[in-house]
Parts: sequence; structure tokens; C-alpha cells
Amino acid sequence: MQYTEARAELTDLLTAIAATVPGEWEKVDAGARPCSIGGSTGVQFPMLRRGPGVIDGQQEATAEAIGQLLTDAGFAPVIRDRTPTGSAVVVELNYPGEGGDDTGFFVKVMVGTARVTAQGQSRCAEGDANRINHDRQESEND
Repeated sequence: MQYTEARAELTDLLTAIAATVPGEWEKVDAGARPCSIGGSTGVQFPMLRRGPGVIDGQQEATAEAIGQLLTDAGFAPVIRDRTPTGSAVVVELNYPGEGGDDTGFFVKVMVGTARVTAQGQSRCAEGDANRINHDRQESEND
């Protein structure tokens, strides 16, 4: 898989997750980082989206809708409730259950009344993180 495909796969998935919760979402993506693929160095992309919270009592239904979206995309998540001290229930979805899969890919979604966050890391793919970050910085400075 080329790095552009790996990045697009996660970008599209996080965009679809954000579409399940109406409102303004913030995109907070880090630069490319090196990873190991087949004995050589590849690249992967960590990404974060922060959106509005859901109405109290809608955490489970929203998490179920996101869980179905992930399952339909081939990433059946583990779902669990978490109740931070003094807060309403937050539902957490993780694919895979812990850490990343054998390609380094993961998605984690937290659904709460204060905020919904969706974060992930793309599959490790062929590419040079330093070169990609350099090119990105140059294009942002133009």
C-alpha cells in the first residue's frame, strides 16, 4: 500500500465518523512518522478529530452508529463505557481492542456530552516520513 492510500483510508474513515455527529469538528493531525514495514522503514500518519458533544443519554446510540460504520468498513470495534469522575458516561470504541493491528492501524473514538473525539493512526506504508514532512512544511510556507 502506498502512503497516500494509507493516509486517505484513515482520513475518509475519520470524516465519516465526524459526519455522525453534526456540528463543527477540529482537525488536529500530526506529521508523518516512521514505522517498520517488512524489515524496512515506512511511514504512518497519526490523526485526531475533535467535535461537539452529544445530548446526555445519546452516548450509547451515537457510539452504536459509529460502531456500525466501523464494522461496515471492516474494523469491528470493542465498545466499553467509561465514567470519568464527576462526568456523564463516555462511551469508548477501539479498533482493535488494544494498541494497533499488525500494520500499526488503530481507531479510537470517545463519545461524551462535552466532546466527541476520533483519533487513529494509518497503516504503515511505503514512504519517507522526513521527506513527506519537509514537503508539507514547504507547501504550507508558500
